[in-house]
Amino acid sequence: MLTNHNLYKVIKNYMDYFRIRTSNKITFELLGDTHVEAKLNIPLFDWIIENLLKNG
Repeated sequence: MLTNHNLYKVIKNYMDYFRIRTSNKITFELLGDTHVEAKLNIPLFDWIIENLLKNG
C-alpha cells in the first residue's frame, strides 16, 4: 500500500540500519531536500535502497 512518507527520513533510517552492517571503512553521506514527500511502500523502497547500496 502506498502512503505518504518523508523521503529523506526513510532513506536516512535505512542508511542507519545498513551502516551498522558494513565495514567502518565505508562512509555514508546523505544530501538532499529534507522536505520531499512521496507515496511509498516502505518494504519495497528499502529493498531498492539496499540494492543500490550493495551494488554502488
